[in-house]
Amino acid sequence: MKKKLMLLLLSLILVSLAAIALIIYLNPKAQFKTDAEIVGKKLHNFRITTLSGKSISLDDYKGKALIINIWDTKCPPCIAEFPGLIELYSEYKLQGLEILGLTKSLYEDEEGLKKFIKKYGLTYDIAIVDTRFLNRLGGVRGIPVSYIVDTKGILYKRHIGYRQKSVFEEDIKNILPPVYDETRDE
Repeated sequence: MKKKLMLLLLSLILVSLAAIALIIYLNPKAQFKTDAEIVGKKLHNFRITTLSGKSISLDDYKGKALIINIWDTKCPPCIAEFPGLIELYSEYKLQGLEILGLTKSLYEDEEGLKKFIKKYGLTYDIAIVDTRFLNRLGGVRGIPVSYIVDTKGILYKRHIGYRQKSVFEEDIKNILPPVYDETRDE
């Protein structure tokens, strides 16, 4: 009886190890880079297609401040960031702010994702990306994660985890050129 139990236990362990190895093989491990390795450096250029069918690259954002916000539909902290990002986009778009939302969309097909975007009122560009794409950005250990990119395509900051609107707003104010207010001259 003890031999059968030991064989069963050993078999379960081997099957578990094989399953873990298969998962690792099929899902490439994220190549996470520290902030010290990527902040202050130019991001790799990319070309992706948004859900609206528009082809975009990092070069398209030259001269603008860019927030690359990575999220998923089943992530409550990600969803909690949306209202602040929407407000920022509305308030700073004319001054040169762009936002690019990226998702791996693990739980939704493209139509489900479009419904989700409409439900939460996301008006900026959204694209579905894969692990390789995220690795080129510096890797993702958790979501939400936001990359703040300056007007020259240099990574200014990376925020891992939920952030309030005020955190992003401070970053944007630091990298956008100041707006001249003609009313101050009067």
